[in-house]
Amino acid sequence: MGVFKKGKDGKYVIQFQHKGVTHTCYSPDDTKVGFERRADAIAYEPIYRAKVLAADRKKTEIVVNDAFLSDFMAWMRKKLKPSTFYGYVSVFDKYWKSKVVGLNVADIDNNLIEAIADKLFRRKANHNGKSAVGKLFVKYLKKYNSSLDPDVIQAPKKIAPHVKEYDIYTKADFEKFFSAIDDRSDQFLFLMLFHYGLRISECLGLMWSDFKPDGLHIDRCACVKNEKRGVVFTSPKTVNSIRVYPLLKVLAPYLQELRPTKGGSPYVFPAKSSLKGALVEGQSTVRRKAIDYAEKAGLGPIKLHEFRHSCVSNLLASGLPVRVVARWVGDTERMVQDTYSHLLPSEKDIIKDFFDGDDNNKDDSED
Repeated sequence: MGVFKKGKDGKYVIQFQHKGVTHTCYSPDDTKVGFERRADAIAYEPIYRAKVLAADRKKTEIVVNDAFLSDFMAWMRKKLKPSTFYGYVSVFDKYWKSKVVGLNVADIDNNLIEAIADKLFRRKANHNGKSAVGKLFVKYLKKYNSSLDPDVIQAPKKIAPHVKEYDIYTKADFEKFFSAIDDRSDQFLFLMLFHYGLRISECLGLMWSDFKPDGLHIDRCACVKNEKRGVVFTSPKTVNSIRVYPLLKVLAPYLQELRPTKGGSPYVFPAKSSLKGALVEGQSTVRRKAIDYAEKAGLGPIKLHEFRHSCVSNLLASGLPVRVVARWVGDTERMVQDTYSHLLPSEKDIIKDFFDGDDNNKDDSED
């Protein structure tokens, strides 16, 4: 039996629970005017219940197939920034897709989701990514199966705190690194990474048309995700990342020499090979080059994103305000202070000397 109660205005409504969800009906025409008489609500109750059950039966026939996943991707795209969306798509395709394709939505319960997640977490890679994508997928499934709970997916926590450590190049280190590069295009690429502090996706997404009379415009990222998707161009990571740089003098000879004539690639760093239809150089290729050039220069290799860290740390060490440096690299002041400002070796020595008390000892001896 449904539960009938008076609304605030003294009218009647129909309520009943089905699979833990409360369903409410105010009137036959789906407006919230309410039933004037209790008898009318009682008479309409079996009709409303039948509608709810019919809709539920229709939902149980839904299968996780290509069309269903396509709708899920469209839903997820609306919720995420472009760069985050394409990263999540890759994680879903790699880890979750094969586990859920072909399942009937009605057969998916919390125990099954938790079992799939636990099995995925046995592999060491990308726990946070698997968890985030999995929770989004379960939230989407809740549209058709309200009993599901996204929080059953919990990435395993590390007992020991995770402390991020970064390596950077000083200006002298970069000069040694740069001297080992024999390819003019590669020289240009690493100059952009070190002097402008560009993210590698921003650098690879550059087009010659971005070099304009008023400066270098950064408003595009190139993300190479997989063989099927190839290169995906997105907007930069944040609103602050859309910026205009003044053109540095060191870039002038490269712009004159490397800019193609008619018919050339519009991209500044085009792919050397046309395999897989790639338009621009891949991040893995650039990463290998960075390792090779560091070895030739007698330096330890750093990650591609650590060229950005190097740029920020060197600029801060020169005495530039955090506000100015943050605008240069297209980030917030807080992010620059918390993440990118690493102590240079020389700064560490200054602090060591301070606490060793060399200067204080000299003062004491003079007295």
